[in-house]
Amino acid sequence: LANIGREAHTYLYHLVNHYDTLADVTLFVQGDAYNLDGRTPPHTTLSVYDMKHRAIESNAQGFTSFTPVVIEFKDWDGLPWETDPKFKWWLHKNGKTMLRAKLSPAEFWSKYIGGPHPPTIYFASGAFFAVTADTIRARPKVFYEKLLAVFTDANHPNPEYGHYIERLWGSIF
Repeated sequence: LANIGREAHTYLYHLVNHYDTLADVTLFVQGDAYNLDGRTPPHTTLSVYDMKHRAIESNAQGFTSFTPVVIEFKDWDGLPWETDPKFKWWLHKNGKTMLRAKLSPAEFWSKYIGGPHPPTIYFASGAFFAVTADTIRARPKVFYEKLLAVFTDANHPNPEYGHYIERLWGSIF
């Protein structure tokens, strides 16, 4: 699998290529769960074992987040990389290689999710979650194929759209 599109490409690739044969519950977990660099808070404090059991126990909910902090998102005109201190550190650390998005989060929502976006959504930083097959299949496969194409067409390891999707997973499911 090409190393493009941040975790969003990998997750969407799995959804598209296994849409008809998904497990009852799928865990979506990045490779660096605990951010041992010391500068980034951990995305989760749970072990994979604990994530698996929490996902199975909350199977009826359809979507289970594994991150300790849920964040409010309302930056629909664009992510404030240069102006918000929470973003500046990441931009300095990883942003030099980031492929900037051609669409704002609001435009991305309208084009790929559809309809007007809500004023505010909440998301789990790091995109650590579990989803049931029924919840995934509530949307047609073509929905995920269109999202996957955003990343395969960009063919870049660090597209800003990956940050958009991180904020939208809960709304997608």
